[in-house]
Amino acid sequence: MQAIIRESKLTEVINKKAVFEFDPKFTFHINAANQPKNKQKFKDVLSGFLNEDCEIEFISKKDKEEKSSKPKQTIEDVYEDLKNEFGEEIVEFKQED
Repeated sequence: MQAIIRESKLTEVINKKAVFEFDPKFTFHINAANQPKNKQKFKDVLSGFLNEDCEIEFISKKDKEEKSSKPKQTIEDVYEDLKNEFGEEIVEFKQED
């Protein structure tokens, strides 16, 4: 599971749903992440980490571009989305040096 999720990027959080985006070249990873048992496991891990139920979605970058013309989010934008959805006391932003 770690190898699968490592190839994705958390791009947004809306209504307690975390959206992970994969580069289209990682079709195996997208398909594996979207298998029901894997998706449920990822959801369980994330919900446990956040101590709150949440949903999870895995998409390819190409799918996202077709769905929306919304500007690309930065990691700071994603952090703000997480903080707004789950609370400042749960979410902490750590930036690697």
